[in-house]
Parts: sequence; structure tokens; C-alpha cells
Amino acid sequence: MADILRPVCQWGSRLSPRPTEFLIETIAFAMGIAGEDIDRFLNAEDALAPAPDLASFFGGHVPGVASLTTEGSAQFWADSGSALPTSMLYVTFAAVISDPDRNLPASNALFWHLLRRAGGSNSFNDMQVRLPNQRLGGPLRAVEVQLPVAEGNHWQWELSTKDVPAAVMPPEMVERIPHVELMVAWLQTLTELDLLTD
Repeated sequence: MADILRPVCQWGSRLSPRPTEFLIETIAFAMGIAGEDIDRFLNAEDALAPAPDLASFFGGHVPGVASLTTEGSAQFWADSGSALPTSMLYVTFAAVISDPDRNLPASNALFWHLLRRAGGSNSFNDMQVRLPNQRLGGPLRAVEVQLPVAEGNHWQWELSTKDVPAAVMPPEMVERIPHVELMVAWLQTLTELDLLTD
């Protein structure tokens, strides 16, 4: 069936740089978000790097997507790891969702469940990366200082309220993360270690 449909798909991909409304709605349904949010993303992407057709649009994203894979990560450490300084310590942050009712946005539920099934006995993940893979690699592993693993998805800890549409992540998920307290504790630690300079 795939060979029969291939010419039609190739013809269709050259007509427009945008997926059909049906495909947009299907993707939106799988991610638990509104189709309008997918439209906004495509418009923003096209404004940065216009694509003449759909095949070019997806082809232009292949390197970026590949860089997020475990293979891409391993390739980065193999190619560039030795260029990173090892004369200092690196503090790393990790997060996992153990309470999906409170911390799993519908937009990433599919990915969280896929990683959970793939993880076997190490099923904990932050909705996109399994916990064992949240460590640094290459020569930096020897100078890595790991903070305690936090509950929640990594977006909660990185974002401010209204950074993303509510359909992607409910604002209350971000609001309950103690961002201010975390920053104060970080500054207090630096002060106690006499690492702050005027």
C-alpha cells in the first residue's frame, strides 16, 4: 500500500509548505492541544525559515530533531566533548513526573507514556527524557554535581506563567513551582561558599 500511495504523497508534499487541516487536527488531537496552536507554530516557523513545500519544511527540521535523540547526544559528546573545560564543576538539574495527574500536561501525555513503557524498570521521565539520560556525558560526567531530582516536568521549572498557551500547559502547573525560593536558596548557597563577587 505504501508503494502505491508514494507518488500521490510526493505530489501532495510539493503543493504547499503546510499540512492539510485533517493532518493538523490529527496532530493536535494526539498532543491534546488546539489545532490553532499548531497553526501558530507553523506560521512562526515559516516566518523564520520559509519552506517552498511540505517536504522541505520537515526536511529542515531533521537535524534539530536528530540532535535530541540519544544517538545525537552520543555523537555530540564524541565530536565536541573534549573541547569542553573540565577544570570546574557543573551543577545539573533533573526532573521526573511521578504524579501525572498534577504535573503531566495533555500536550505531552503521549510522549510521557511512550517513555514510561520504553523505560522498563527505569520508567521515570520528565515527559521527554528518561531520568538516566538527564546526566551529562563525555568528560563532564566526572565533574558533574547532581542536584536532587525534582518532581514535575522540566517546562514547569524553566518557564514563567504565560510563556506558553494554556492548551500546551495549564498555568497552575507553572505557578506552583517555587521558582523564587529556589533562586534564594541558590544565592544563599553561593554566599556561604563565598563564590559571589561584587
